[in-house]
Amino acid sequence: MLMYRSSVFGRPTAVWGLVAASLMAVPSNFGTVGLVFAMASLVPWAVFAVLVARRLLELARPPSSRPIGR
Repeated sequence: MLMYRSSVFGRPTAVWGLVAASLMAVPSNFGTVGLVFAMASLVPWAVFAVLVARRLLELARPPSSRPIGR
């Protein structure tokens, strides 16, 4: 929930992370259900990883080349 209220990351990033985490809560060795949940968690995890990577790369840029407003 800390990321949800963060000024560094946006709410969509937090929501995608929560969706991925909730799907990852079921262990993959829990039979067919676990396998389905493990596979389903890959899509929101990939979106979350891209959103976090984009923001971290933006923060790593020198201040002079950052977009105004963030």
